[in-house]
Amino acid sequence: MLTRLKFTNFKSWAQADMPCGRVTGIFGTNSSGKTSLIQYLLLLKQTKDATDRNLTLALNGDLVNLGTIKDAIHRHDETVDIRGTVAFRLDNELSLTDASEKRSALVAKGDQLKVRTRTVIRNRAPSADGLRYFLNDADFWLKRKKPESSEFQLLAQVPSNNNNEFRFVRTPGRAWQLPGPVKSYAFPDQARTYFQNASFLADLEAAYEAALDHMYYLGPLREIPQRDYLWARSRPSDVGRRGEKAIDAILAATEAEEKRNLGKKTRLMPFQEMIAHWLR
Repeated sequence: MLTRLKFTNFKSWAQADMPCGRVTGIFGTNSSGKTSLIQYLLLLKQTKDATDRNLTLALNGDLVNLGTIKDAIHRHDETVDIRGTVAFRLDNELSLTDASEKRSALVAKGDQLKVRTRTVIRNRAPSADGLRYFLNDADFWLKRKKPESSEFQLLAQVPSNNNNEFRFVRTPGRAWQLPGPVKSYAFPDQARTYFQNASFLADLEAAYEAALDHMYYLGPLREIPQRDYLWARSRPSDVGRRGEKAIDAILAATEAEEKRNLGKKTRLMPFQEMIAHWLR
């Protein structure tokens, strides 16, 4: 579950910090920045789903269209950076182990995941400039060795109650430079190649991706109903991103006389009756 959303220099927000609960209401006047909060989450989800790993931020796609990075950054100021933090409470406790030991050693565990990113603008495009993962009190991050260097370093800080001896160990003979983050939230593949005990970084990324996968966008809810809907006798597998295939799905199910029920040993109902039940 999303527990906190925090970012700087995105759209109308110079700074935003929003604690989240099981139900979080966002209220405000027109043009007060409500939509920008949702768009930031959609940007994270869209970036995760992007097939191009060279994209730092997927600004335009099925979920949201933000234009260029200059359009998306606060006051169109390309000299500032976008810093973001998202925190989740995981459904299950995540355990990270050091597989390089003779017996796999526990590095960290917990159910509080926090991901912190930093994006700058270089050559009029977003560029990942830093990445940090927190699992409860354990901390793993990727940062530049020097402000203008293209080489990054991989660091860790693990509390003593877990394993205060942990540090990332270079694989012998692998002295090549470590590149920066991938898609703003992922460690580069080289991190797991150049360091013999960094394989658990993939578990952190997978937990973050799974948390985003559990976020569903049900909007926008401003689609104007059409006077006529033309059905080409298609049978869609879903109702579409904006519900635009809902009529096709209802008509196809009606023609096929499909029925559903609310549980075992309950009455079967026509598809339209089932929809009416849930609408009520």
